[in-house]
Amino acid sequence: MKKKLSVLLAAVVCFGMYESSLSAGTPPVAVEKKAEVCRIVENNRAKAEIVLPFFRSLNETEEYAAEELQKWIGSMTGAYVPVRIDHSVTETPYVSGKPLSDVKVRIFIGASFAKKLFPADFKKIGRSDGFAVRTDVDPDGVRNIYLFGAIPRGTLHSVYEFLERNSDIIWARPKEELGTIYSETADFIVKDADFIDIPTSDYRAFQWIYHSPHRKEFDWQSRNRMNRIGGHARYGATFKSAGVGHGIQVYIPHKKYFETNPEYYPMNDAGKRSPAGGQICLLAYEMIPEYVKNIRADLVRVFPASRNPDREKVDFLNLSIADNWHVCKCPKCVAPFVMEDGKTIQPDDPVFRSAQYYTFINKVARELRKTNPRVTIGVYAYIFTSEPPPFKLENNICIEYCPFVLNEKAPIYDEVTNGKWNQYLIRWGKAARHTWLREYLGWANKFPRSQAYRIRDNGLHYIKHNIREFSAEHPTDGQSSVYPMAEPTWDVSAMDAWLIARMWWDPTQDLEALREQYITRVYREGAPHMKKYYDTLRDSFYSNKLPSIYSDDILPLISAYIVRPKLGKTLTEYLAAAQKAAQHPKSKELIRRHQQHLAKWLEMAANDNSVRASVPVVTGVKNMMQSFGGDIWKNAAAINDFVVADKGANYGKTPRFRSTARLLHDRENLYIYYQC
Repeated sequence: MKKKLSVLLAAVVCFGMYESSLSAGTPPVAVEKKAEVCRIVENNRAKAEIVLPFFRSLNETEEYAAEELQKWIGSMTGAYVPVRIDHSVTETPYVSGKPLSDVKVRIFIGASFAKKLFPADFKKIGRSDGFAVRTDVDPDGVRNIYLFGAIPRGTLHSVYEFLERNSDIIWARPKEELGTIYSETADFIVKDADFIDIPTSDYRAFQWIYHSPHRKEFDWQSRNRMNRIGGHARYGATFKSAGVGHGIQVYIPHKKYFETNPEYYPMNDAGKRSPAGGQICLLAYEMIPEYVKNIRADLVRVFPASRNPDREKVDFLNLSIADNWHVCKCPKCVAPFVMEDGKTIQPDDPVFRSAQYYTFINKVARELRKTNPRVTIGVYAYIFTSEPPPFKLENNICIEYCPFVLNEKAPIYDEVTNGKWNQYLIRWGKAARHTWLREYLGWANKFPRSQAYRIRDNGLHYIKHNIREFSAEHPTDGQSSVYPMAEPTWDVSAMDAWLIARMWWDPTQDLEALREQYITRVYREGAPHMKKYYDTLRDSFYSNKLPSIYSDDILPLISAYIVRPKLGKTLTEYLAAAQKAAQHPKSKELIRRHQQHLAKWLEMAANDNSVRASVPVVTGVKNMMQSFGGDIWKNAAAINDFVVADKGANYGKTPRFRSTARLLHDRENLYIYYQC
């Protein structure tokens, strides 16, 4: 550890000399005016030192927290703020070695310095990753600043919040060279060093759709209040995982077992067993001893006993269905299912397949707990396992609830559009000890949809129903051949990702104030015009009653929210004004990307020949097939103006006889009434 830290300190000397050319010579953005507490840097010279605990108690996350504090103060001011190690064996912090001759401030990192001084804060923080920043003054006049959490992850949060409150820095998107924005300044003045912040949630994370070859996505998550960052010790992650998503067949691989035990795998409609689709026969309980044996072997392989069990041992095992509806059709699986309590579920019951699956998972969980009591089995409540079973799950099971077709314009408790998913959510809060909500917010964010509002509206509802763990699929910030809209998603929806992270932390925060903070810090002089741009898109999105789901294609979004309300010219003018006003090179580049995407959207819409209609829902009609020609069709979606589709000479012309189509749906079926 000593050797590692000395290398760290030597490397950090470079921070004072390093600065991206994109941020050179830019004026500061005003921050909230408060009385000055102290100065860490004055005239580009450090007046402070950062203090870490002695090596024996030094945590890697605390070391990283000191590195981050040192890095960003150095980047903003060009000053090198040294790190010292406290060798004290008493309750009073004492910094060994020769201190700076004019040191005015000491910044103590971690709980070991603060626990005796601020017991009330630790009581409030409890076991969460909340944090606090406090100060006192030594008799010799040196100001002490304490950055701490009850756990190292909380301490890391405190560093970022301290930097945000006392400068104009923002980590707006994972690409650091583009998304980390701040002012260069000769002084780092502390005006806010007395606060505490405790999350309402337990876990928060984006689950990256395509893995990044770099660490930038993890860094961005860490800097923006997320804590479920895999097994990366430097981030103080509270989540160390094994297993594979959609990998229920991983622990009974067909290449090894299918030839000798085909009964482990699903039977198709033709009566043949096949491992195709990645599922298993959920009633083949005879496989469970072998299944669990393979899980145990994998846990030993991933985290061998020779490694530090407190820091490295896995605590989460992903064991979830394959990403499809393929289920076993063998005689046992299609017969009435007898649950462990003796009750029977009929095949036509909506919970039939779900009950089969969770019975299998319960059996596996009981066996695994005998040897691995710390491991939680995580499973997706998804597709045919979305509905909670009529029995309790074992305590070492965590449900990852995936409401995959929500109307994302409405909160989940909107019974008109999301009623089924809300009822499932409430039941999952009771059926499982741990329920983690997983959404799909990143998929359609290649068009800005202001999803943070729904996250805010849902937040307290989730917590009320015992759901305190949140995640969403999201693309990485970079070009991807598999998902070409990855970087454009961040170009147009980075603010939403930033705001969602904040709303997951605490949905009672002022969303509009956070939104203002993001726009001001990112776009600076161009902020007033960018606010108009964002507000116009948001208002258009929410004033339109068209539902929005994660799989929406971009063309209907452009048509519904820009073209039809005729906002193209207005939005173009806002961006032009923002570009003209902005001075910071990063701000100008980010605005340029908005301009580029808007121009492309308008071009796509101009060349779009698709036919679209908003289809109303109809309720209370017993027999839709007998309703054709009735009054309910008067307000149906109408598609007229059919043209000749024959590729002959009349292609595209108005036909001699007029045809029309009208459309309605009842949330299960789409009804089309043709008049030809």
